[in-house]
Amino acid sequence: MTLKLKEHRSHPPYTVDALVSAANSFLQPRGAAPVTKRTLRFYTTQGVVPSPLGSPKFARYGYEHLLTLLAARALQDQGSKLEQIRDDVKEIGEGKLDRIEGVVDVWLAQRPATRGRVLQVREDRAEYGAKTKLAAVSQPTVRIQLTETASIELKEEVASSESLVAAHKALGKLIEKIDK
Repeated sequence: MTLKLKEHRSHPPYTVDALVSAANSFLQPRGAAPVTKRTLRFYTTQGVVPSPLGSPKFARYGYEHLLTLLAARALQDQGSKLEQIRDDVKEIGEGKLDRIEGVVDVWLAQRPATRGRVLQVREDRAEYGAKTKLAAVSQPTVRIQLTETASIELKEEVASSESLVAAHKALGKLIEKIDK
């Protein structure tokens, strides 16, 4: 990464495409999922990222938008829920950038394989969506993608919460081996 996050403070306002590109220039070397316009729209409608400056046709985004977008990704990857992320990034709107810049800088420097949901799995605190009907999951193979290059496949039928918990624990053990 040639530019540091704070160096973007002096950049002129971004178009939506330039903002997404700038965010992805930080996320891509880390191996994090890229940000899309849809992601940006979602975060904006949820009140995480502030609305752009100007009319929708000529919308412009500043450094605060970039920082908020990256902070949202960092906090999400660390297991924070949307409401908590919204609260954590409020200080950016108040002009207090240093703490959040520190959070994002630390996150960007970390090894990505053991963050977010994977870290929650290791700590045995991952949550499963309430809408998922475990009895209805009858795929002969369940694939869990850890990173772009690492995944785990479960060759058994996942038909109950007990088998999902067992898979969860097995994944935690695998992650511990990877970390060594």
